[in-house]
Amino acid sequence: MAFVNQMGFFGVSAASLGMLDHIEAVTTPVPSTLCSVQSDDGNGFGGGAAALSLPPVSEYPENLQLAVLTQSAGEPGATPLFKGFEGRAPRSFDDFTRMFATEMGIRTFLNAEIVNGLAQEWEPDELTTTKNLLIHAYWTLCHLEGVRTSNRTVLQAFETANPGREPGSVLATLARETHESWLAGEKASPSYVPYTQALQDFLAECIQSGVLVSSQKGKGSINMELFVNPKKKHKFSEADFRFGSEEQRAQVAARFTEITGRAFDGTFLINTVAGDWDVLSAIAVPSNAQWAAVRPGALFNLQADSVAAVLSALQDTHLLNGLGQGSVEDKLQVLVEILRRINVGWRVNNPWNGFNSPLQNRPFDLNEFGGIGIADILRDARTLRPILEGLERFRAAGRLNADPQFLAALERAFANGLQGALDRLVDEEALTAAIRINRQRYQPT
Repeated sequence: MAFVNQMGFFGVSAASLGMLDHIEAVTTPVPSTLCSVQSDDGNGFGGGAAALSLPPVSEYPENLQLAVLTQSAGEPGATPLFKGFEGRAPRSFDDFTRMFATEMGIRTFLNAEIVNGLAQEWEPDELTTTKNLLIHAYWTLCHLEGVRTSNRTVLQAFETANPGREPGSVLATLARETHESWLAGEKASPSYVPYTQALQDFLAECIQSGVLVSSQKGKGSINMELFVNPKKKHKFSEADFRFGSEEQRAQVAARFTEITGRAFDGTFLINTVAGDWDVLSAIAVPSNAQWAAVRPGALFNLQADSVAAVLSALQDTHLLNGLGQGSVEDKLQVLVEILRRINVGWRVNNPWNGFNSPLQNRPFDLNEFGGIGIADILRDARTLRPILEGLERFRAAGRLNADPQFLAALERAFANGLQGALDRLVDEEALTAAIRINRQRYQPT
């Protein structure tokens, strides 16, 4: 029987989620550095003993005023930062997709200088930005964190309506199929190395012997405590290894080749979650008694985040209904818009280097325009397709518990050719062409 609730597709109202209109800021203690700043323009939120809010627009630096003001008719020299952007800092999913659509949008609202200032433990003498810019970034970060909360609320409601994580359950199947689709794309890369128990043990030995000294091509740290943390994932390349002699290098290289079947050179990239689902779930770490109990759930949650982002995007009835309207190319444009929503979720779930990762300061766009690039966008496309296909398969079998409007829209989308658009979505050439068209919606006028 369908899950019938007048609140939303999975029993949660859009208003309570803050998804379609306003994303509530996550409650975050206000650093003492900022507590002296008091102003009220209607966008304030509580924190600690002091209220923190955006200062009046007149107090913003000139370049930032362009971001919070919309162009007025007849106002000479005024240039809006985004097409159709409203006169406020980003608060909704749509605002954030616009923010991450252009390099200027990211640089204005969430640039590296601001975030580096935030990372300095709020010491006034360490900050390299003005206080107004700092408050603006802090406010934006809090609302961006609200995206994660909204996504998880949707996922919890979906799991309540479709309970169970055992093999064959709706959510477990979606998570596994999402991983397998993503992994198929990773396997096509010339740098791919299948992750196995033998490789896990080999890397542990290298860390313990002082040979494996970093992660992320030297950008991240690694030690045994981090490596055996069941909630963490890591990437390693040749650049992360250090050798005391050529003999030691030759020994490690020979062992690596024995395990992986490939040369120990600059062409490989090890991702500790890039392996077959059952193999990853069965990996044992005797040095951490919690690994066996925690790791399978952590792997599940990685894919559940992707499912949550898609479900959140589909709460937008414009996007949901758009999947069943127009030509294949029209549907492909709707799918790109959903990818933008997924990308916003990725910004807050990205575990590699947090908010101050260099990748965070690149927009959802092609490499040639300074964006994150087609490779990263295609990864999300490869997770979006199996989620939508899985939802339709469970709907057709009468096993998807959701609002009748959602079920009807999903059925209508596939009846009207959504599968053809999904097939094109995971074709790199077709997706690149679709992004070229879609990006024009977000460019400054």
